[in-house]
This record gives sequence, structure tokens and C-alpha cells, in this order.
Amino acid sequence: MSNSSNPISSSTDPLSRLKILLNNNPELVFSRIKQLFNFSKDSEENIKEYANLINKGHAPVIYSNHQSHTDGVIIAILIESIRKKVDPNKLKGFLCPVAASMASGDQHDRVQGGTFLFEPIFNKLGFMYVPIIREDDRKKYGMEGSNRDAIIKLLHAPSDNYGLIVFPEGTVKGGRIANDNKIYGMQEVAGGGILLRCISFWQAQKKKSAMLPVGILNSYKTFDPDDYDVPKSLLDMIAGVGDVERVVDIEVGKPFTDEEYVKELGSPLDPKSQNHIDLLMKKIAILLPDEAKGYYKS
Repeated sequence: MSNSSNPISSSTDPLSRLKILLNNNPELVFSRIKQLFNFSKDSEENIKEYANLINKGHAPVIYSNHQSHTDGVIIAILIESIRKKVDPNKLKGFLCPVAASMASGDQHDRVQGGTFLFEPIFNKLGFMYVPIIREDDRKKYGMEGSNRDAIIKLLHAPSDNYGLIVFPEGTVKGGRIANDNKIYGMQEVAGGGILLRCISFWQAQKKKSAMLPVGILNSYKTFDPDDYDVPKSLLDMIAGVGDVERVVDIEVGKPFTDEEYVKELGSPLDPKSQNHIDLLMKKIAILLPDEAKGYYKS
């Protein structure tokens, strides 16, 4: 496909153009999207080890840093790889708490559009949204309502043969550009949040779990968290105009069990402990270069 033969190559809104491309040939277009992401050489071995833990009965948790809303696409691709190696009777997919303001359009209409655009693809790969009204959603957008049902669903995910995906930072600020023209990098996670709450709950239920840390670098270059724009050059690659180049690097870390985690802590797991969540976040930070570590650089 060339620029001259592509009537949507220049003037169409980026999200609308992506929607047209996906509607025309979703499998081909998504195969090109996958090529934008480069998983490290060590990632495959760590994914295999993680799949083995799931097959042995561990409840799976994937957690990652957050630079852009594109990170969901990356994790969905990772889930696809994991599920190919796992007994389908043991794992239906993964549940992911997401800000309710994404689907409502309060964050941005392109965030809302992208959320609905990729949801069918995500569901097919085993990535399921669980909307949560964050404190930010209440303060910034006046959203109201209870998260009780969503929290119960997440806590009981293993009982329903689902794993858990968490972006503990709860914000894409890590991929935003600071005054020095560098990204902010990883943001401090205050308290354990849903991540530690679930792991602690499962321990109390005598359910073993296994965590998989993921470091994502440069995803902000595919969907800018400041102005929610998709570069035309990237859309051209997805459309088949020229070769697809790797844009984002992903480092899948070595998986570890809750037993190994508690041993490293040297104390029982406290879902409200700052030190306990910091240890988990540092396991992501070591997968990233200094410019992306942010708060966890030290």
C-alpha cells in the first residue's frame, strides 16, 4: 500500500484512521502492531517459567510500569504468549482494573475511543477490563459510585480461573515529558493498593500466587500521554506503508512466587506496607534504564 493509494493516510484523525484499518483487516493490522514491540531475548525464557508456575496451580499476577495507554496492547500480546503455554482449564485470561474515566470519555475522547476500539481484540486474547472509579476520577471528574463489586471480582479472580494485571502507578505520568525534556519515569506507588490486597487475600485463602514484573520503555512514543496523539509515521507502518520498525522495548522479568517474595521481605505480607510495595516496584525498575526509573532510580 502506498501513500497515493491510501485515502486515509494524511487528513483523517489518528484514532479514526486506526479504526478504519482495523475494520478492513484486523488480523493483518494487529500483526503489524505487534511488530512495533520488541520483547527482549530473556523474556521468552521467563514467560516459559511463568507458564510452568501457572500450570502448577499458582494464581498469576502481571504487573508493569505505565508510560502510555498503549501499555494495555503490550500486556495483551504478552498474555497471548502466556496462554499458548498454559492448560486452558487452568487459565481463562486476566482481569485488569482500569480507570472508569477511560471508558466514560472524561480523560479524553481518544482514550475512550481507543478503549472501545481494542476491547474486542483484548477479550479475544484474554485481557478483560474491570472498571474502577479512582480517587482521581472522583476529584477531577465528579464520578460517583461504589467499587465493591469490581473489588470482589478481582479478589476472587483465581477461583474463576483468571489472573490479575495491575499497573500499580495508576497513571501514565511516567511517560509524560518534564521541563527538562525527559520523561518523568516511574511514579511512586503509595500503599499496596489492589495488587498487595489481592496477593494477601489469596494467601489467607491458602492460594499460592506467582508474580511477573514487566518493564516497558518508549510506549509513550506510540500514543502520547500529553496530547493523546498517534504519530503519522507509526500509522503509516501499521497501514503497510514501508517496513514496520521496533518502537517499544519490553523486558519481562524473572517470575517469583508469593513464598519467595515473603522470604525476601523477611516478614509476613502487609498489604498496606510502603516497603512491601516498594520492593515489588524495584523489581520493575531494575528492568529499565535510568531515565525510565523515575522515583525508583535510587
